[in-house]
Amino acid sequence: MNTLQSAFFISVFVTMCGCSRPVYNDSSGLTITPGVGISNIVEIGMSRSAIRNATRDLVPIRKQKKNGYRVPSLGLVVFLDENDNVYTIDAVVDLSRHHETSPTRILTPFCGKISGGISFHNEKSVCRTDIVRVFGEPLHPMGNQKDFDIKTYAYINKLSDQGKSYSKYEDWRESLCYPDKGIFINIDDGTVSGFRLYEPVQSSN
Repeated sequence: MNTLQSAFFISVFVTMCGCSRPVYNDSSGLTITPGVGISNIVEIGMSRSAIRNATRDLVPIRKQKKNGYRVPSLGLVVFLDENDNVYTIDAVVDLSRHHETSPTRILTPFCGKISGGISFHNEKSVCRTDIVRVFGEPLHPMGNQKDFDIKTYAYINKLSDQGKSYSKYEDWRESLCYPDKGIFINIDDGTVSGFRLYEPVQSSN
């Protein structure tokens, strides 16, 4: 096999394996919109192939039963539905909190922005006050998750289905949930450790 043939087969192998450099070194210049994601890069409803083409950085989470993929360069984890389209996007902000419980092994935190004026640039800490300033105080505080019974969980599901905001906590973690905006935010020891995006639910009165 000559040099030209070798180069050709190597290029085909790299293309097939997706062994190319990620499009983005980090997420510092990107903005996430709640209920949407990052426009034309990682969005709710976007296909796996479209995300791979946009980022060149999509790694399967093999230990997960769900259809999960990491986007390591952006500090994101996506989960796909049965049609191979994204239905949730997790953003990892605090790596120390993430590694305590998650098998997804994100090594680079999300350091971009959430539309509305929230910035994680240079690993800036975002506190509860910053979240409430943008999204408002959750209307239904639910207390300690350890004390929840079946009726409480049913009520929370009802709030979610109606697009009504609520909060809950367990140990050091508080979760602020805004179903009508499509975002669920975890706050550990007073600062945001991560958040989840999903399709918004229309609020009913």
